[in-house]
Amino acid sequence: MYDPDDARLMKKREGTLNEYMGDFERMMVDLNGGEEPVIFHWDEIIGHDMAEHVVLESADEREVVVRCSHPAFASWLRLNERDVLSRLRRLFPRFAGCRLKILS
Repeated sequence: MYDPDDARLMKKREGTLNEYMGDFERMMVDLNGGEEPVIFHWDEIIGHDMAEHVVLESADEREVVVRCSHPAFASWLRLNERDVLSRLRRLFPRFAGCRLKILS
């Protein structure tokens, strides 16, 4: 049975969660020297379909470490490494000299 009070409560909770996420994102940008963290753009860098199978473990100017959920995804990534690094460097020029380390 539909209860309008439940719907209002859910909207209130949803708004609160969105506020917390906004605060969290701003904090991450501040901690990252004013630049958005790579993870905020991971879908765009790796591709939406692959993002759930290729997870960013760490990233710094020398090395980006990713973990693949299956060896087939690691093989795909090795074949597409140049394109992935190109997208990363376009969005984040500080990664110009980094390499990709693939864990599976």
